[in-house]
Amino acid sequence: MKKKCLFINLFIAALVVLLSACGSESRDGKETVDGKEKKVSPITIFENEYCQVVKVTLKPGEELDEHESGVRLIYALTDYTIDWYEQGQSLGEKDWNKGDVHVHKTGKHSAINIGSTKAEWIVFVRKTEELPDFEVENLANDINSVAGNFAKKVYDDDQFRVTEVKLPVNEAIPAHDGINRIIYSLSNYTISYQTDNSEPYEKSFKEEEAHWHESSKHSLKNIGNADANFLIVAYK
Repeated sequence: MKKKCLFINLFIAALVVLLSACGSESRDGKETVDGKEKKVSPITIFENEYCQVVKVTLKPGEELDEHESGVRLIYALTDYTIDWYEQGQSLGEKDWNKGDVHVHKTGKHSAINIGSTKAEWIVFVRKTEELPDFEVENLANDINSVAGNFAKKVYDDDQFRVTEVKLPVNEAIPAHDGINRIIYSLSNYTISYQTDNSEPYEKSFKEEEAHWHESSKHSLKNIGNADANFLIVAYK
């Protein structure tokens, strides 16, 4: 009986070691499952009928599971190096730095983090060409025209305009036009917000939140205790 119990205990111990090896890190530190690179899916943080905002986080060695998406804008949250695939074909190594912006056309794609640090980025997907009507015919009077050093235009094409805003405490941005847009928070902040049809009201946002605004003339003031840092992704 003692020999039988010893055999059972040894078998259980060996099984535990085997199972712990599956899904652990490989010798080079990469995340693996059964010896294969771990696949990761994007996480949706906002979506409506017009757009979708997703976040991708890949540890070294992790792979973004292949999926299809529409025209999309990418904002890098970290420095990273990936092997990029479209339609199952590798397009080689891509290096991005925090704050970099680029656009991809619609299609199937995937990526593998081939760097030694976490790769993290935000994707702003355009789901349709049909957007709510807006009276502003151009962006000549958008936030970039009135905010001075508080706003920096970081990308502009026929589909998207991206502006990064860093508004210090007690500073304000006067009335300006804004077309259909996503606001993505890069920090926690509280502002006083006013449109041409409303009285000022307080709004607070947390880092990594995203929300949608339709066309309006508006102004804002930082009434919090820290800089208000956020992205404005305008859909043209």
